[in-house]
Order: sequence, then C-alpha cells, then structure tokens
Amino acid sequence: MTPSRRIVTALLGTVLSTGTLLAPTAAPAYAVPAPCQADYNTLQGLNSDLDSLQEELKTAAPPAKPHIAAQIKAVKAQIAKVQPRYEQCMRDNDAAAPPIQATFTGRVTLTTNDSRMPKPITRDVSIGLSYFGQNRELVNIREWPTITSDPIQAGPFNLHVTVRLDQSSGSFNRSTGRMSLNLVLTFDEDLAAPADSDSNLAITVGTDQPGGVPMDAAGNVTLAGADKFYHGHLNDKQATITVTGAVSPRP
Repeated sequence: MTPSRRIVTALLGTVLSTGTLLAPTAAPAYAVPAPCQADYNTLQGLNSDLDSLQEELKTAAPPAKPHIAAQIKAVKAQIAKVQPRYEQCMRDNDAAAPPIQATFTGRVTLTTNDSRMPKPITRDVSIGLSYFGQNRELVNIREWPTITSDPIQAGPFNLHVTVRLDQSSGSFNRSTGRMSLNLVLTFDEDLAAPADSDSNLAITVGTDQPGGVPMDAAGNVTLAGADKFYHGHLNDKQATITVTGAVSPRP
C-alpha cells in the first residue's frame, strides 16, 4: 500500500447525522503521520462529545434542550477550528495528486426567524471549491462571493448585512454524491460603532440534511442546513441555508 493510500485511509472518518466528515472514532488501519497525531486525537474526542450530545438532545426534556444545543454549538466551533488544520497536515504529508479546482454555480437562499429580516436573502453565486485526497474526499471553499442583503430596517437604522466566510471544511463521496460543508460565517452590519453588532453562524450544510440532494453525474447538488446565530443582534435566532446548483468539473 502506498504512503498516500495509508494517509487517505487514516483520513476516512465517520459521517455523523450532520453529514460532517470528522476524524475517525476508531483507530485507523494505518498510523496517522506523527505531525498530525495531536489534532487527530483532539478531533476523535470532539467527535465522541458531539455524538453523545446529539443523542442526548433527542430525548432531553424541553427545559434542558437550550443548554445541550449550546454545548453542541461550542463543540462544532472547536471542530471548525481544528479540522482544517488536521486536513492541511494530512495533505502536507501525502503524495496524492493535486486538488481538483471546481466551481459551484447556482443560488444561495438564507432565511432567519428574526422579524427584522422577514424576507430571505437569495443570491445567484459562483463559489470556488477545492477537492483534495486520492478519492477527492475532502473539500473546502477557496473563493467566496459577496452576499449582501437588501436594506433592513432595524429600529431607527437602515442597514445592509454582508455574509462573510471565516472558515470552511467538508467532505465528499464521489460514488454516492454525498457532500457536506462546515461553515463559520460572519454577518457584517454596515453600521458605525457602537450601533454595529455583527453576528456569527457555525453551520453544516449538506446533502444528508432535510432538503439536501446528493450530487448527480452532471454535478447538480443541493446542500441544506439549519442552526442558530451567536453574538450580535441576531444572537440565538434560527437560520437556514440552502445552496442549489451545479459543480463543474464534477470531482
């Protein structure tokens, strides 16, 4: 077995109900390269915590659900920080072929239950994607478009919100077309301080989520997801994101 295949085998992880490719929960068939071992161990622990919390949330009493949901959000945020570093480490220690540079062309729709944003933000977009690994099982965003809302009336203020990408990582299965992206987004208000109060959103959008559709042979795909904002004026409000279009070339 070649070194690159050993590394790819070590990368293959458990796809959780979120559709997120995370570090394996069991020991890999071959050793993770030494420089990547610490992040592998960290992701293994975070995976276990996330799995347990998601199971706990299913049967928790209503008063306990907000606390558990907050814990899930915190674990996801930790994963979003560690996983890209782990993936980069694995790529740096792999001799696999260069990544496939693809482009998603389609539409992004974002909704929230905040009364100040009653209309969805819907934009036609072009998003640059990079697919890594021997089987193109890793994906991240290399180019993010400008996504800005229509004017929003918030009390005495008339403002726009621009959606900025802070972090991304994800997974792809070439055979099944299943795909997921972990996104950390900032919703940047164009107000001057102290009125300005940006919000953040850590969300997984994927084909396994309600409304998602796996990628077909032509590259057509729909990713969907939902989560709550944190910080700023949108803190604790619900958000949904749907991304539908086509990836070319298909990985």
